[in-house]
Amino acid sequence: RSIHSEIGSYVTIADFLTLPGEETALYTAIHNIIEHAYKVGAINVNLWCDKNSHYYKLFKTSGFIARGDIPVICYNNKFTYY
Repeated sequence: RSIHSEIGSYVTIADFLTLPGEETALYTAIHNIIEHAYKVGAINVNLWCDKNSHYYKLFKTSGFIARGDIPVICYNNKFTYY
């Protein structure tokens, strides 16, 4: 998702699920996303990934850096409440 604001543009990777053994497809997707970010003049590309996820190492080797712990915030309303 590309987001544009007064500060600048940035790209957020929201979903990155692949089948086991299909990590090559994710490398390709990351490459394409970063190319898109350059084209739109994005100031950064970000995503949320748990440090215990098997995707974490893949993102680190693709140039992403850890910026700290991010808490998960949930919102419940009548529609989402179980």
